[in-house]
Amino acid sequence: MDCISHALAGLTLYQTRTQKLGHAPALLWAALAGSEMPDADILYRIDGPLAYLLNHRGISHSLPGLCLMAALLTYLLHCRYPATPVRSLFCWSGGAGLIHILLDAANTWGTRIWFPFSSIWVTGDLLPFTDPLLIFLGAAGLLAGCLNAPHRRRYALAACLLFMLYVGGRAVLHQYFLRELHLQYASLSLQKVSVLPTIHPLRWQGVLETNTSVVLGDINTATLELDCTDWYPVREDPLLASCRSAQSVAPSLPFFRYPALSLKQEADKNIIVVSDLYFYANPHRQASFELRKDGTIVRLRQRKLPLVQ
Repeated sequence: MDCISHALAGLTLYQTRTQKLGHAPALLWAALAGSEMPDADILYRIDGPLAYLLNHRGISHSLPGLCLMAALLTYLLHCRYPATPVRSLFCWSGGAGLIHILLDAANTWGTRIWFPFSSIWVTGDLLPFTDPLLIFLGAAGLLAGCLNAPHRRRYALAACLLFMLYVGGRAVLHQYFLRELHLQYASLSLQKVSVLPTIHPLRWQGVLETNTSVVLGDINTATLELDCTDWYPVREDPLLASCRSAQSVAPSLPFFRYPALSLKQEADKNIIVVSDLYFYANPHRQASFELRKDGTIVRLRQRKLPLVQ
């Protein structure tokens, strides 16, 4: 999710505190900083785009990493606010960080929630990268609480309830469209069917994978069929297959949901363009590797890759 959504989630969490806590600056910073701390992996960009590609949504977006980051944030805040109990700081910062990870796991990018014990990406495909309605709910709850301070906790809890109902509704639609696509195209010997959200809650995109092709398109809510937008054959020549398995390229491919590779040969190097077919309408998921003939990477270029998701 975008950083604004995460910040609003942290501030909403802070607004749910009980009345006896009053205004607690330490808990405010714990919730706000905790809601953004998993995106500290943006610092990998200092070491270049390949380092970011390999480490984005890795340890910083995992449950083991969350415990370490929450402990570090707790230590820093306790140095500034020694009167605040350590347990409270850890719970608030860890809770905000957990909300961040769950939001990221619910969208189409996903996260490696069990890293480093497992590199499997967990993707809920329920929320887009940026959800205007989610931002509206968070901002409205905070604004209502500011205008009516005695009831700010009630407004924050109401915003949380509406958000859970909203995500629950998206989950129901996701499962419904997933089931219908399986039924509509059962004769195609499907290997995998995916349903992807858009910013419009009632508009969804579908991806059908077979042994020979990947079909992409928008789901027609009237016919429950896929309005085909693109079709890609699943086949690679031997040289491209060897580049895919090259030690310098293979570790970065799990960053893409379904990487489609194309190859351009030059005198002293090979250029591999990787496009993520799951995001055919989104240029954010495209990269090009320039490899020497021995397979080592000369340069990596990412096209409009977002700084923080």
